[in-house]
Amino acid sequence: MINKGGRRKLALIARQYLSKSISNFELEAGEPDAEGDSAISQVFAHGFYNLYSDNENHYCVGKHALTQQERKTVARWLLFLYAEQEYEWPVYNGNVLSRIVRVLTFSFPDFFKFGSEAFKKRGDFDVWPFLRRADYKRALLNPPFFSGGKPQSPSSK
Repeated sequence: MINKGGRRKLALIARQYLSKSISNFELEAGEPDAEGDSAISQVFAHGFYNLYSDNENHYCVGKHALTQQERKTVARWLLFLYAEQEYEWPVYNGNVLSRIVRVLTFSFPDFFKFGSEAFKKRGDFDVWPFLRRADYKRALLNPPFFSGGKPQSPSSK
């Protein structure tokens, strides 16, 4: 299920953080409820959460500013949130209960832990959260911003 409102809210607060309008604490406090859409929790937890320090309140400037490569990666995450595409990667929830279950069931190593080799083999990790490069390329043909309001069809390129 795609929670369009939740995805838009996550994209908005992420853009606000990146544009220095809100702090990292405000970004974290504004994380929307996934409400059945694992893309929201996964993109936040494995994407945006890794871009800032939660040890101190700060803005995305100075030592907390993103590199050019990080900005490109974030642009892909934002594109996914607007692409209205299902999240197809395995969902990794690293909470305490899941860790206990893995220990009790001798599930070492954590086979589908986010970013593990087994996880990466499930799709094209270079275009995460898109599963396939073709899906990413298709989304690039219909950018949500600065497209003049006219999405392009794949045949027009």
